[in-house]
Amino acid sequence: SDPLRKIKRFLKHINRVCGELYRVGKYLVVDEAMIACKSRYCRFVQYMPKKPIKHGVKVFVCCCAFTGYVLSFDIFTGESGESSPVPVIQRLFEDLDLTSSGHGRVLFTDNYYTSEALATHCWLSYTMFIVGTHRLTKKVSRVATDFPFAKLSEPALKRLRRGWMRRAVRKVASVPRAAMTLQAIIWRDRKQVRLLSNYMIG
Repeated sequence: SDPLRKIKRFLKHINRVCGELYRVGKYLVVDEAMIACKSRYCRFVQYMPKKPIKHGVKVFVCCCAFTGYVLSFDIFTGESGESSPVPVIQRLFEDLDLTSSGHGRVLFTDNYYTSEALATHCWLSYTMFIVGTHRLTKKVSRVATDFPFAKLSEPALKRLRRGWMRRAVRKVASVPRAAMTLQAIIWRDRKQVRLLSNYMIG
């Protein structure tokens, strides 16, 4: 059974009001937040060592990228198993009416969310762009739809100056609404950084 069933209507009301009280801007961001909790009676307390609050209730949050205002949220209980990026985005956008008004907005994401599947979903469902960091992998992918750049070795990285960059652009012709252009960027800062986006940068 759903551990939040007794307060489901209340949470739904808060989500709806959060979206109504603030005009959704052009730039949005999704991430995870933590609500501090160490209760032994809460079955879905999470441990996330990289967060300022390490023990607590994990919440998927959609915010305004400029002000940090919370537009919608979804509490992770670990029960449904629907914590993959696309279903999470669908739930966060459910009360924001972005199906008809999402055109031209830009969604910023991190490694957890960023993928070609999410970029395609946002384009088809909301005509929305995404810009997200992409997880680096050492092994070169052999799948045609994978991110085109693999992680550089340490000797190769040392030979490159800071600011070195590569870019690849590919049109996804299978998208029925309009051809989507997918852009992959990798550059050397203090570490290797890479982005995957359907929003043309630079």
